[in-house]
Formats: sequence, structure tokens, C-alpha cells
Amino acid sequence: MKLQLNDADLWYEVRGAGAPLVVLPGGPGFAHDYLRPHLDPLGTIVTTVWLDLAGTGRSSLAGGVETISHERWISDLEALRVHLELENWIVFGHSYGGFVALDYALAHPASVTALVLCASAPSGAHLATLFDRMPPEMTSADRELLEAIFGGQVPDDEMDAGVQTAVQFFFVSDPSPDVPGSFHLQPDTFRHVFETCLPELAIEDRLVEVAVPTLVVAGDGDWQVPEDVTMRLVTGIPGAEMAIITGAGHYPFIDDSYRFVTVVTEWLRHAALS
Repeated sequence: MKLQLNDADLWYEVRGAGAPLVVLPGGPGFAHDYLRPHLDPLGTIVTTVWLDLAGTGRSSLAGGVETISHERWISDLEALRVHLELENWIVFGHSYGGFVALDYALAHPASVTALVLCASAPSGAHLATLFDRMPPEMTSADRELLEAIFGGQVPDDEMDAGVQTAVQFFFVSDPSPDVPGSFHLQPDTFRHVFETCLPELAIEDRLVEVAVPTLVVAGDGDWQVPEDVTMRLVTGIPGAEMAIITGAGHYPFIDDSYRFVTVVTEWLRHAALS
């Protein structure tokens, strides 16, 4: 399905039954595909709303990436909620999607009943030391690839292939061979958001304003967003709870889908659906 906005067609899909939960992909600029089928089992207790944000995946954007901002993505989310005739919903954000989820919850507190923040952080400050935390088994060629991606130096037509190679550095397990192919990054959106939106992000000092049940969930092997960074969400958001998925990295729902879904499902039943 698509929701027609002023200069975009916002792609979404609704599955499952129960209270609504909207899923925000990371990247910035990833299509939602990499989250599925790993999170599909959540549809047994909630209605999942899958979404490609404007400028990503199947969502078209006539105005160009220069029109993308957190404010714009937040406005799109609220328009989709109204379009679906939902009074409110649970918001799940993975990685950069956690930034958007928090910004949305701060802008529209009445629209959010709970937050699930996966492998996310209170700011982008940890990225400045990303390469200091690289696992020792990674090679100089691996580092060069990551530097080229984060530096916006990979040609657009090579970005998906580069990301599908690099994403494997962030798993702890060996996922099935088809998993890397589910990662699709919109290069111009990634560069614009990374260079323009991320530096202006101002969430950390406002965490105390988040007034809904919040689950912060992460893998203990996530070197991109280490535990001490993730813990700042827990200590900053009143009443937030932490769940660590052992033996998992930046994509804990892929490294251990069963454990991840079990943990999130149990928390939703206890904190958000009771």
C-alpha cells in the first residue's frame, strides 16, 4: 500500500493482529526488508506496520533528498498513523531508526504508547570512535570499505554490494547466505541524513521527557554501539528497561531471532499490552 503525501508516495504494509506497532528501519536509508522475516513473529501479538521512510526502499520522493529531515520523517509518520485511523501505536526503531523513534515520541507523545529501541543510542557521538572498536579479525581492506561507506565515497551503483559485504562485519553468528542480500541502502539518502541530520540531532538532553514504557535491547557483541553507549538510553529515559541478547551483534534479531522475539514479546505483554 502507498500513502500519497505532498511530494512522496509512502510505502507501508500492515500485518498481524492486536495493538499496532510501527517498525522504523535504520541506516540511515535502509529499506525495511532486512528486518524481515526475523521480526515477522511479532505479528502474533501485535499488528505490525512495516514502512519505508521517504527516500528509502519502495517509497518515492519527488522533492529530492534535500527535503528529508527528521521533522519531515516525523510528519510522515504522524500522517500515516492518522491515515490508518490509529489512536496511537508502539514504535520500534532499529539503530538510526531509534533516533527517529525518539524524536517522534518527543514531538507526538500522545501518539506513542511504548518504545522499543534496538541497537540504538542517545546520540551519534559514538561513531567518532567506531574504527577504534573494530574487531581484531577485520582486515585493512575491511576497514577501507567501511571508511568508504561512512565517508560517502562508494559510487551509488556499488553501494548495495558494498553494504551487503560490510554488514557481515556486524554479525556475531553466521547468518544464512541470503541475509546480506536483504540490505538495500539508498545512497543519496544515507549521505544527506548522515551529513545533515545526524550532526543536528539533539535527543540526549531530552531523554528525561520520554514518558512511555521503553525497552532498550541490544546484542552483547555489538561493537558499533557498545553497551556503555546503549546504557545511556536506559539511565536517561525514566523507567526504561534493558535487555541484552547474548551472542548477538548490531542485528540481534538476525543473530538470534528466536531469543530476540521472545524477549520483546514478553516485554510487550508485560509493559505495553497489559
